[in-house]
Amino acid sequence: MEKSDFRKRLFCFDGKTLGEWYGYVKEWRASESQSSQPAQLSDLNESTIKLVLDCLPVKDRLNFRNTSTKLQNISDSHPLHCKELKLNICYDAACLRLDNLELMFDSVENTPRGKIIQRDHVKRALRRLKMILKIPELKLENVTIKVASCVNKDWQKEINIALASFNRFLESLPHKIHVENLRIQCANLEIMNLLLPFIAPKVLKSIEHTGLEVKGYGTTDDEGTKKIQDISMTDQWWKARELRMCHNFAYLINYFGSFGRFRLITLLPPFSRIQEVRLIKSILLKLSPRQILTMRISVTDFEEICEKYRYCMTIIQKDRHAVYKYFDEETFDIGLKLVGQEYYAKIRRRL
Repeated sequence: MEKSDFRKRLFCFDGKTLGEWYGYVKEWRASESQSSQPAQLSDLNESTIKLVLDCLPVKDRLNFRNTSTKLQNISDSHPLHCKELKLNICYDAACLRLDNLELMFDSVENTPRGKIIQRDHVKRALRRLKMILKIPELKLENVTIKVASCVNKDWQKEINIALASFNRFLESLPHKIHVENLRIQCANLEIMNLLLPFIAPKVLKSIEHTGLEVKGYGTTDDEGTKKIQDISMTDQWWKARELRMCHNFAYLINYFGSFGRFRLITLLPPFSRIQEVRLIKSILLKLSPRQILTMRISVTDFEEICEKYRYCMTIIQKDRHAVYKYFDEETFDIGLKLVGQEYYAKIRRRL
C-alpha cells in the first residue's frame, strides 16, 4: 500500500481509540498478506507507526508507551504536541489536564467501611505529572500551575514534601522541558523557583506569576525579594520576551531588564489610586526604550500620568472600555452596573 493511500485511510480513522486502531491495523495486515493470521501494531514499519501516532488522542498516545519496548522507543522519538497542560491543586482535590485528557485526584476515598480522608492527592497528581514529563519529545504550548493557599500547617507540610520529591525528579530528568508560555498562580514564588530552571531557555516566550500575597505598595518579605533576585539570574528568565507581573513585585523592575514586554496585572483587592499611579510612574521611569508596558488603568489615572510624563513616553495603543460590576458589596445588589471607564494601554519610554 502506498503511503498516500495509508494517509487517506488514517484520516478516516482520526480520533479513534487505540483498540479501534489495533482492529483496523489487524484487518489491513490481513488484507495485504492475504492471510487471516493476527497482526501486531509493532509489525508495521517505523514511518507507518508514526503516522498512526499523529492521529491518536492524547490519552491513547500516553498508553502507547506501555505496549512494548519497540513502540515506546518510537513514541519517545516522535514529538507529542499539546496545546495546554494544567495542574490545579487545592486542599480537597487536585486536577491534571493535558488537552482533552482530564484526571481528578480526590482526597476522599470510598471504601466498604465508608469514606476515608487521605491527603495524598497532591502526591498522586505529581506522580502522574512525572510520567507525562518523562516523554522526551513532549512539546507544551501553555503550562498553567495553580496552588491554592491554605492555613492548615499539616497540609502545607505535605505540599512541601511532595514538591521536594518533584524537585529531585526534575534534577534527574535528562532533558529540558519544552514550554512556550508558563503561568503560575501561587501565594509565593516556590513553584516558579522550582520549575523555571528546568525549562528549555530558548523555547520559553512568556512568564506570568499571579496570586502573590499583597502586603502593600513596594513591600514584600525579604525571602520573596531574594527569590526574585535568584530567578532573574537564570537563562530562562533572560531569554523570555514577555513578563506578566502583579503589582506587589512590579517595583522590583531592576530585575526585569531583559524583557521586551511587561503586562501589569491588577490584583484584588486593588491598591489605592495614589499607590497605583506612584507605581506606574516608577516603572515608566525605569523602562528601557525597547520595552513596552501593557496595562489596564482608569481613565483619570492614565490622563494624570500622560500630563506629567508626556515628554518621556510614547503611547502605542490606547483603547477605552467601560467597567461593569456584577455584585455590589455595599448594597448587595446583583446585576451589571457601570462603575467607570478604563484604558487598555501600551506605552513605551521615549529618550
